[in-house]
Amino acid sequence: MSSQIPMTHVDRVPSLSCIPGFTAPVLESVSLDVDLEDLLALVEVRQGFANRDGEPIEAVYTFPVPRGAVLLSFTAKLGENELVGRIMPAAKAEDDYEEAVAGGDAAILLQEAEPGLYTVNIGNLLPGETALLTYRYAQLQYWQADTLRFALPTVVAPRYGRPSQSGLQPHQEIETDYFAHHEAEFSARIRGALLDAEITCRTHAIAVERQADQAIVRFADGDTRAMDRDIVLQLRRAKPAVANVVAEPTASGGGQVALLTLCPGQGRPTSPEGRFVKILVDCSGSMAGASIGQARDALRRILDSLRPQDHFAIVAFGSTHRNVTAETLPGTREAIAAAREAVATIHANMGGTELGAALMPLLARRDPDGRQGDVLLVTDGELADQVLVEKAAAVGGRIFTVGVGCAPGESLLSRLSEQTGGAAEFVTPGDDVAARIHRHFQRLFRPRVTALEVTWPGTVISERRDRDGGLFAGDTVHLLAHFKGAGEGEVAVRCELEDGTGGSTSLPLRRLAATAGAVPAASLLERLLAAGELRTATESRRSLARKAVVRLTELAVRCELLSPWTSCLMVALRDDDAKTDGQPSLRKVAQMPAAGWAGHGVISAELCCSGAGSMEMESAIHRDTARFCLSAMPKSASAVPSATWTLGRLAALGVPQAVIDEAQHLVAGGHDEELTCLLLLRELLQVGLKLRLGRDRARLVRRGAQEAAARDPDLAALVAQVIAAQAGTLF
Repeated sequence: MSSQIPMTHVDRVPSLSCIPGFTAPVLESVSLDVDLEDLLALVEVRQGFANRDGEPIEAVYTFPVPRGAVLLSFTAKLGENELVGRIMPAAKAEDDYEEAVAGGDAAILLQEAEPGLYTVNIGNLLPGETALLTYRYAQLQYWQADTLRFALPTVVAPRYGRPSQSGLQPHQEIETDYFAHHEAEFSARIRGALLDAEITCRTHAIAVERQADQAIVRFADGDTRAMDRDIVLQLRRAKPAVANVVAEPTASGGGQVALLTLCPGQGRPTSPEGRFVKILVDCSGSMAGASIGQARDALRRILDSLRPQDHFAIVAFGSTHRNVTAETLPGTREAIAAAREAVATIHANMGGTELGAALMPLLARRDPDGRQGDVLLVTDGELADQVLVEKAAAVGGRIFTVGVGCAPGESLLSRLSEQTGGAAEFVTPGDDVAARIHRHFQRLFRPRVTALEVTWPGTVISERRDRDGGLFAGDTVHLLAHFKGAGEGEVAVRCELEDGTGGSTSLPLRRLAATAGAVPAASLLERLLAAGELRTATESRRSLARKAVVRLTELAVRCELLSPWTSCLMVALRDDDAKTDGQPSLRKVAQMPAAGWAGHGVISAELCCSGAGSMEMESAIHRDTARFCLSAMPKSASAVPSATWTLGRLAALGVPQAVIDEAQHLVAGGHDEELTCLLLLRELLQVGLKLRLGRDRARLVRRGAQEAAARDPDLAALVAQVIAAQAGTLF
């Protein structure tokens, strides 16, 4: 059965710039522009910010990007200044940003908060000033059978759990405001092998204009749409491209980098051996509404597909978890009938999303024949738990994830499936959700790729494939390789499935058409290859040796890539009369609630359907209600108490005793105590020592230290020498 899409929350929200005592919206415009050719998407995102308040502000916005997106460039227009971002080690970028803000200059910092999340910080945006930020990123795409699903995220749904569990800094934490409202323009140009594909969209009404060399996709009326759901295009071809390989020379001329795209065949039906299928269903409050009903429909279809030789179990989870069926049941007619009745008791009324507590014991559970089996997980995936993937991989057993809703947690669910040898599927309201979940369930029985061998026309220097976990018949896999050679000849490929089928083929090496994305030290494909290495290392970054971190940081800087170890910085120096006091008021851009999240959103009786087969809901929130509720939103401020910096306070701030002793010697020698403390604290911040200051007090320190260095440069030099001498003992 086809489901309906939740409504857009609010049609328009009035500007608050004229209401005394309340903040005006900071993010004023967003546009999304896509070039999709073959299986490579190039996306340009433009965000317009403005300060409509009467004081300098720091705008902070954490926003989603597709998992696997590779940032190609980041530029800004700040007032009349054109700025270009520079990739540098993350600690230095953050320190330089804080120094610039504390010094009253304008600065923009882009960080990878976690896989699939960026945070941009715009420091010291003056009253009436605007900033237009432009990001360009690349992303490889994938066929699933005859369909390619292109998803462009626009919103981060509320997450269950402590933000610290995902490693987010306080300023990066996701905030959702029920009366926040952001809109985006959207356009996509589709070319190459996808040009003749059928294009549909179940999340938005679209218009498709077909030209000789491209298809242009826009929102149906050319207007903007609320950023409360992912934009999902589905492109379907009767015969998707099977294999392709392109290459380009490295920036240094030291060989070639090639991209091989392959879709292994479907294989034969699996053997009649029984399987143990363990189904884990999210029944937390965020699944309320259409999502939980669709999950029940899918479970009934899955039960009807089980064979007598199979075993199964169904578990529901929320704040706690419970067995919907017995711990293991045979796939007999009687057991399935009883399970179908039990499925009717599943509701989204179990509170939070304690996935780990339910998943770990279920992964370890075995059937009477000793089989560990596979887990099929149905959830919206919105939780903060970055160590869950490592724990699940350690237990063993494959996890097949299904992300449901308008903004599912793509990053976590993809990583969870890939790291355990399973696969991920994402379904959108408007799809035949039950059928999609059932189709994904059938992948448990499909043959895996057991061998994939590639012979390149030259000596291989490095090689990487983007699917390190499970690869199944019919899935797309991308392989990138750096090899010595002239970029001519053929690539030999041999693929074998676990059912014994497979085959070999040879593909001519084609030159990659000229495209943007290269930097002086790396071509586009070099950057994609390096990004794959960084992405793999991210999964184990907690256990990386310092030497490995240094090498990865150098790789990211050379290839100009955003990563956990690098950030992107721009600084605009201001004239003295335009500098601020270094303490801008914080303005965090809140997320809209994701459409349909926790049952929010009323289903309209009238659907607006485009010729491309999309559906949208009309808003049922009255504009006057929105205006009334918005008036209750308080103005945020960053009031920072003044501080006196003395030697006696240093220990409480986390300064090592050896450093305090050196500071005491300086003061005993006649140097000013407060200036010494400020200069000392700034030097410690700059070398990366974690002090108990907080962001605002750290800025007070930096600002005060800048003034202290100007007053007493000799003392500043002495303090720098002290910290340099102590550097080896600080960490």
